[in-house]
Amino acid sequence: MGIVSSFCPGCQRTVYVGASDTLTCPVCASPLVAAKAEDPERVSRIAKNETLFREMNERIEETVKGSEAPASDPTDYVCECGDKECTETLKILPADYEAIRKHPAQFMVLSGHVVPEAERVLDDRGAYLIVEKVGPGRVIASETDPRSESA
Repeated sequence: MGIVSSFCPGCQRTVYVGASDTLTCPVCASPLVAAKAEDPERVSRIAKNETLFREMNERIEETVKGSEAPASDPTDYVCECGDKECTETLKILPADYEAIRKHPAQFMVLSGHVVPEAERVLDDRGAYLIVEKVGPGRVIASETDPRSESA
């Protein structure tokens, strides 16, 4: 029987289970995100793509702060999904964007743009989802956060 590593979004741990075991976390019983060996290059690529979109949104945010637009006006931000070909936008209030950006591992994506092996959905806002990077992508997101002192 082979051993596989999986990520548990419930307790934020990498767990090791037998290939024939149930796909739930042995620690907290949450469903496991991936029950196969992760492709570290793919997870890294997804996280890097998302951080590039986040940087674009940071530039948009700087422009919004420098303008005289009312804070009650929604702004067009780019979807921060891992698909480098995505060009879709979402409208959100600058205050909502700021709330998301307080956490380096959080991103905003459109429905259908979630990559379950790289992130988990924290909140469904209807027009968009707030996701949190998990596993190795979380480290990349934190290390590349333009608002952190380590970036």
